[in-house]
Amino acid sequence: MQKLVPQVEKIARAAGDLLLEYWHKPLQIEQKLQAGIVTNADKASEEFIVTELQKLDSTIGFWAEERGNLSNNSQWCWVIDPLDGTTNFAYKISYFCISIALTCEGVPQLGVIYNPLTKELFVAQKEAGALCNGKKITVAQRALADSVVAASFPYIDEHNYGWCDPVIVNIWPHVTEVRYVGSAALDLAYAASGVFDAAFFRRVGWWDIAAGMLLVQEAGGIATDYAGVTLMPDYRSIIAGASSFVSWFYQNAVQ
Repeated sequence: MQKLVPQVEKIARAAGDLLLEYWHKPLQIEQKLQAGIVTNADKASEEFIVTELQKLDSTIGFWAEERGNLSNNSQWCWVIDPLDGTTNFAYKISYFCISIALTCEGVPQLGVIYNPLTKELFVAQKEAGALCNGKKITVAQRALADSVVAASFPYIDEHNYGWCDPVIVNIWPHVTEVRYVGSAALDLAYAASGVFDAAFFRRVGWWDIAAGMLLVQEAGGIATDYAGVTLMPDYRSIIAGASSFVSWFYQNAVQ
C-alpha cells in the first residue's frame, strides 16, 4: 500500500493540472440522463486517471463517476471522482477537487483528494493517519456554538429533501453556520483538516465520499450514516467530523 501513495499523489496532481487547462476555456457541457451536468473536463480527467491507475495494477477494478461500476466484483477497487464540483467548475466557482480512493471489499484503504487551485493534497491510509501536503491533520475541537458545518444534497431524492431537510432545521440554531459549497469530497477533506467541524449529506455518490470518509476517520473523527452504521457503497446518508459534533448529531439532529 505504502508504495502506491506517491504514485497516486502524482496522478492526482497531474489530473489537477489537466483540469486547470480547461479552467479558462469554454466547456462542452452535457446534461446527465438523471440529473446534473458533465463536461469535457470531467471526461478528460477521468480518462487520464483510469489510464494511469491501470498502469499501476491492471487487476484492480474501477468505480468512476462517469463510466460507472467496472469493479467486476474485484476485492480491490479504485473509486474515482475526476471532478467533484462540476457545476462550480463550469460556472468558474473556485471550489472543486479530484477524489481517488482504493477500497478492499468496500472499505477504503487509501484516500487522496486534491484541490488544484490551492494545491492542497490530502492523503489518508487506513490506520496510518491523514496528511495535507505532508503535514498531519486533525478534526476540529470547537464548541458546538462555534461550529461551521458543510451540507450537500442529491439532485434526486425520494423524500424530496432540500433546504427544508429537517436535519438542517435542527442543526442551524445550534451552530455558527451551515455551508453548502458544492463539492462533497472537498467538504470532507476540510472536515478532516478542521476547517469545517463536520459535513453531512444524503445520497450523494459513493465516489463523492470514499476518500473523504477515510480522511476524516484517520484525522481522529467519525464517519458513519445518520444512524451510526458503518458506511458502505450502498450508503444513504453520512455524518462525518469531530466526535463531539457527531455524538450531538445522533442525539439531536436526526428525527
